[in-house]
Amino acid sequence: MSDDNFTYKTVLVALTASLYVVISILPGIPVAPGVEIQFEAGFAVVIGFLLGPYIGFLTALLGSIISWFILGSGLFGLPFLFNPAVNALFIGIIFYKKHKTALISVTVVYVTLIILQLISPPLWPPTVYWPETVAVLYDKVLGLILFYPTIYAYRRIRPLQPTKPVEYSFLIIFLIALVGNILDNFLGTVVFSYPLIYNGIFGMSVETVRFYFLLYPYIYILIRAAQSIFAALIITAISKTGVIQKTLSGKFYQIASDN
Repeated sequence: MSDDNFTYKTVLVALTASLYVVISILPGIPVAPGVEIQFEAGFAVVIGFLLGPYIGFLTALLGSIISWFILGSGLFGLPFLFNPAVNALFIGIIFYKKHKTALISVTVVYVTLIILQLISPPLWPPTVYWPETVAVLYDKVLGLILFYPTIYAYRRIRPLQPTKPVEYSFLIIFLIALVGNILDNFLGTVVFSYPLIYNGIFGMSVETVRFYFLLYPYIYILIRAAQSIFAALIITAISKTGVIQKTLSGKFYQIASDN
């Protein structure tokens, strides 16, 4: 990697991590009692798009840790520190890796999380707690279903070479961002669904968790959509500036991509 490219990458990592911290500190948009639209999940998508899966993962994790310290979230935020990083990781895989790699990795993670969610105490057995199961999983299953036609459509427009200009479709980027944001939320829900977290940290009973699973689930998909629109607007704007071609140049691109 040339000195210029290394400097560019270092600046981009510092800039995006700093922006993540700033966005996470800004107050969210309230949509229901105790529920806000917070846009840092959407910006984790942008980080994965700009920096690829590995450096994007580390950058989002860095921003998440700094935000956690600044906001003083303590134990309540600790179980969810990796969520934005995982979001950036899988967005980077979708944008930079081969079609089959993205398909397999996202499918395996989604199916694994679905299984872990189904056997968690608040939902087990799902035949008894089927309203909670449907409320928790409907948007996750929808995200997985949408992923397959979306990745096929993206495959037809993605730049095969780092210097090839491309204008990304807003709809395709929105759907990819939605998959990443749902995955982010899904990971947090699964982590929260086990007694060490919901009882040990938050002091909730399993009955209380089931109540919350039924309370706002159909609002959360609207929150993920808003976060995805935020990410898609930024990414489609960036794709027209040439920044992405510079980001994909040189040996860094070879590290981030299988192509």
